[in-house]
Amino acid sequence: MDVFEHISANIPIEWQHYDAIDSTNLAALRYVRGVHDTRYKVQSQKVFECDDSLLSSSKNESDCSLRLIISADEQTQGRGRLERQWVSKHNQGIYVSFVCTIAREFFERNGTWISTVAGLSARDAVHDLMGVDVQLKWPNDLYVDDCKLGGILCESVNSHNANVVSVVIGIGINSVSSPNLDALHGDSLTAGSLHAPLQNVDLSNVNASQTSSSSVAYSAISLAQCVDADRWSTIYPNQLHAFHQALIARIACNIQAQLSGFTVHNIRQQAIEHSATLGRMVYVQCADGRQLCGYARDIAYDASLEVEPEEVSEGAPEETLAQEETSNEKSALRHSGASTIFVSVGDVTHARLARK
Repeated sequence: MDVFEHISANIPIEWQHYDAIDSTNLAALRYVRGVHDTRYKVQSQKVFECDDSLLSSSKNESDCSLRLIISADEQTQGRGRLERQWVSKHNQGIYVSFVCTIAREFFERNGTWISTVAGLSARDAVHDLMGVDVQLKWPNDLYVDDCKLGGILCESVNSHNANVVSVVIGIGINSVSSPNLDALHGDSLTAGSLHAPLQNVDLSNVNASQTSSSSVAYSAISLAQCVDADRWSTIYPNQLHAFHQALIARIACNIQAQLSGFTVHNIRQQAIEHSATLGRMVYVQCADGRQLCGYARDIAYDASLEVEPEEVSEGAPEETLAQEETSNEKSALRHSGASTIFVSVGDVTHARLARK
């Protein structure tokens, strides 16, 4: 398939593209809240449409509408989870946010799966257009060969309509190059990594004597590194913008399709099939300060990670972390009755993989 093939369309979605912006997620949140920021000028604006043949013919339980796409060639204040920096240099990656409206009842029941929906949508788009085998590292990363290709940031905003929640899905994918975490953060746990995603890592209290030697180097990878040089030369540099637009379009259609036909069983099976985490030893740090090292056994029906622990510590958190919007969230570490612990999606600050 030609990666620049036009996707036929029937469902209109507004698409704004910027040359540079502070953050596509921040812009999307401003849109949802009705805030107009005159600092940034839209470079191009169009109506994009997904082919409704891609969508499920079953009842749309999520009552989801993909309303807006915001993309940029550069972000000056790119952000990841927990306000971590995400470097977004000009034309070096794909920086995009999708604004969806979702029925509150569905969101309260299945909102923990939205990040997985986004991850699978991006995974399938990259695979279909580039033939790259992308996996999902729980809870919100795109991985290729144990290296981070991209990340996901989902944020929800209450609507004036009590029955609806606005959800912003931010996706960043390394395209031309990938940043170096060592140079940016000097993280001792990643010594020797060639390229790395932009996240601070502190697992010093989790099996500290062996984490640096037994965990996977916290490295990143770009799409340019995932395909052969001849293939990439047809894209970069002359067709790079068209390629980024084609990939974003495919992700948008995949998100709409995933949500329109959503069932927990289906999304969970896909998450398990494409997981980079399951069957591996993991090092997890939670927002409440507790940390564990254990074997990742399964992904539960609420999207939490089931871990068979080898070690759990009660280390105090380094700082007060931002709390989730709802105050009745379950504990980050939930014991099952057996010898496993369930780690909730919203309460994990770091998850590292052990070497295979």
